[in-house]
Amino acid sequence: MSDAQLDSFPVSELQHRYKIVRSAVYTRLEALNIKPEKQGGRAYVNGEQLKLLDALHDHIEKGGTTAEFVASRADSVQLEKSSGQLEKSTGQQHLSSGQLQKSSRQLDLSSGQVGQFTITEQHSALAGLIEAIASRLIPMIASQLKPASDPFASLRGLEEAYRNQWLLSTSEVAQLLKLSPKTVRGYGEQFKDAGFVFTRAGTRKRGEVAWKIGKV
Repeated sequence: MSDAQLDSFPVSELQHRYKIVRSAVYTRLEALNIKPEKQGGRAYVNGEQLKLLDALHDHIEKGGTTAEFVASRADSVQLEKSSGQLEKSTGQQHLSSGQLQKSSRQLDLSSGQVGQFTITEQHSALAGLIEAIASRLIPMIASQLKPASDPFASLRGLEEAYRNQWLLSTSEVAQLLKLSPKTVRGYGEQFKDAGFVFTRAGTRKRGEVAWKIGKV
């Protein structure tokens, strides 16, 4: 189908092009999110859209489905987008490196200027520049490498306290339940949460209420 390079192609001719019924043509247009352009009472697709329709038809002729083709195309678009973002990030890093090299060259004074700007001062300025760049890049890298928090860590802590018959303070219970100490104190003598029963059992050091943990 070499005529896919045409500027426009009538929608009415697509069913003859692919030897399919009219309803199948519009099903494919909808699946590919193609909106034909109206010209003089007739609908047309442009060259790029026709090329995409040809690719879908070839995929179907080889035994594939429309859904598979659309999913594959979406994956390709996402991959291109991710590659673009990576190139942009790399470019920013190259920019920072270029700024560092520029500053280094500025500090590389001729022997006639050493008297005005000493070697020690050069090193101090360069170290300050490196520290400033690192202070920006390191938090960005660390935030991307930070592991996801464990959603069950609090429950495991409560289970361990229950099995060992530990008496937890109000602040410790509040931390495990992700509540404020004031909220915990407001529950009274006993309350239930997350499958555990919390009962007042005297006090801990510094006057905090101690809680005994049981199971519902």
